[in-house]
Amino acid sequence: MISTLADFWDEVLGDGSEGSGKFVEGVFGPMWREGPTGALQEKEIENWESQEDELKEFGLLQTAFTACGYAIDAMKAEKAGHTLEAWKFLASANYWLGATVGAWSLRKDRPLTVQELAVRGAASRHAENRAMKAEVFAWMDEHNAKYRSLDSAAEAIANKVAPIKFRTARDWIGEWKKLRSAGTPFGGGF
Repeated sequence: MISTLADFWDEVLGDGSEGSGKFVEGVFGPMWREGPTGALQEKEIENWESQEDELKEFGLLQTAFTACGYAIDAMKAEKAGHTLEAWKFLASANYWLGATVGAWSLRKDRPLTVQELAVRGAASRHAENRAMKAEVFAWMDEHNAKYRSLDSAAEAIANKVAPIKFRTARDWIGEWKKLRSAGTPFGGGF
């Protein structure tokens, strides 16, 4: 994630050459040491329309700052042993990274508004949840015979197979069961 942000930074503000290190020196390093957090960076975006007109065109850079802030938050949470919190921060970082890279790839001729950036990054925001759901479905395909109820399977999954709450695991297992009973055979279990 940080290397993608660094490549973006080099392309937008650098001389076009990769690996200049300007992002790590000028953005990542200071944000690691002093902040602000991803949430504070995101607040800047929420209030972007109130910016002076000459600053509005730099909304794309603010999305990069937000992605970096959340990525740093995730690294610090992981380092402190707060794995679930780290996953949440990582999901937010991934969303803002998607908004940044997606907008930049489409921007070449005109600046995009913050709203356009958010819409283009929305699919990226849910990518991690979709991946976790697929992991839970695959786990259920392999382990469903071991559990007599949906609740017992959800208890086994919540915060163990994926960093999700019991209710989410239960909902996903219910969806998995409906999909399998609609025509996809599976063995044993509930």
